[in-house]
Amino acid sequence: TTPPAATMPALAVSSDSGASDGTTSIRQPAFVGVAEANAKVRIFAQKGNDEPVLVGETFANSDESDDDPTNRLGLWEITVEPLADGVYEITTEVEDLAGNISPSLEAPLEITIDTLSPQRPTVDLLGVDDTGSSELDDVTNRANDVPLTITAEPGARVVVKNGETVIDDFVMPAESTVRPYTLLDGEYKLSAEAFDSAGNRSAQSEVLSLVIDRTAPAMTTPELAPYSDTGTPGDAVTSVRQPAFVGTAEANAKVRVYANGVLVGETFANSDESDGDASDGLGLWEVTVEPLADGVYQITTEVEDL
Repeated sequence: TTPPAATMPALAVSSDSGASDGTTSIRQPAFVGVAEANAKVRIFAQKGNDEPVLVGETFANSDESDDDPTNRLGLWEITVEPLADGVYEITTEVEDLAGNISPSLEAPLEITIDTLSPQRPTVDLLGVDDTGSSELDDVTNRANDVPLTITAEPGARVVVKNGETVIDDFVMPAESTVRPYTLLDGEYKLSAEAFDSAGNRSAQSEVLSLVIDRTAPAMTTPELAPYSDTGTPGDAVTSVRQPAFVGTAEANAKVRVYANGVLVGETFANSDESDGDASDGLGLWEVTVEPLADGVYQITTEVEDL
């Protein structure tokens, strides 16, 4: 006539995805506990103000199963029916072989089912740090440490990678944060993934193709284009008031031409293949300058890379 003791359920370690916080992405989690040996254990799930629902039952194992053959207790484990996303109070009921029912639990186990993936993160270079001719090409000469803006679900664990190499692992303090990164000159393929407390994984962010270039380009020596060199070839004397100048500079870099220190023309160097060598990083350039009055000029150049 003696009712069995109540049994306190615990979320099985194998079902506690993510952090050990009672939040799981598993819709059919398993619960474990200790009850009177060979007794029937029923488990109930209550969501909000709904009535408790029987979601699984089993028998406690024999007295030896808890490694103490004298306490008349046995281990039990139940994988419950599928649960929709939400917060649940988990309670149990023990019925012994004589049909006696255990008292109700004073404090139910609270768990959260969360199967939704966190929002897709983003990784971006600050606009003020996107130096050069374009503010949208993610090419910069920014000195270390390079700040990047990360957005993700607050509280999520965020992993930032360069290719497949993890370079940062942190918890989001808010919807957006700025993180500094020490980056050498070179090209980086940066991405981020977020993991919520239930262990759900977000879609990978778009890849940020970031180029760090703090090295000044080599100078370029201008030459008078042959078709602008009238009279005796090679004497740097011409009757053309808008002569053209040519040279070789870092591929795709901007080239400015000055006459006695005054800007008279600019252009972009062509691609790496344009000089006949696709591996030297150099391209041909040509600039027809503004009209020049008769006189002697010192022609100089300036190269600005991306």
